[in-house]
Amino acid sequence: MINEMRIMDIPSQNYEEVFNILKKILWDTYYEIGQNPHEEDVEQMAKTLFIDLRAITQYKTMNLDDVKRAFKNGVRAGNEASVFLNVRTYNIWLRAEKKKVAKKVIEMHKKHELEYLENARLMGGTINKAKQLKLK
Repeated sequence: MINEMRIMDIPSQNYEEVFNILKKILWDTYYEIGQNPHEEDVEQMAKTLFIDLRAITQYKTMNLDDVKRAFKNGVRAGNEASVFLNVRTYNIWLRAEKKKVAKKVIEMHKKHELEYLENARLMGGTINKAKQLKLK
């Protein structure tokens, strides 16, 4: 599903779909913070958001679900960045979500590394036992 693909992996033939998803995220966000923008403003903001997601290196590994979560959490954060939706605000929200996602990825890699080391240890023990049996 396109929502789960990393931004950098989305093929160009799906850009229109991505653009429509971003517009939906923006409309929902504007509604939640009580702003009522013109259609042209949302179109331009969606274009800017899409360009930022594709151009800013730290966002390229995020997916559209991460973006949606960033906006949802940003609105609910209750700080000064949740009053208006603009480029500066959504970048604050995206950076905060990226930190959360990166932390989860690091934890997942550590878990996999520990599992790998344990499997390697067990495999090494099995190989050593097989060598001892062969020597007998």
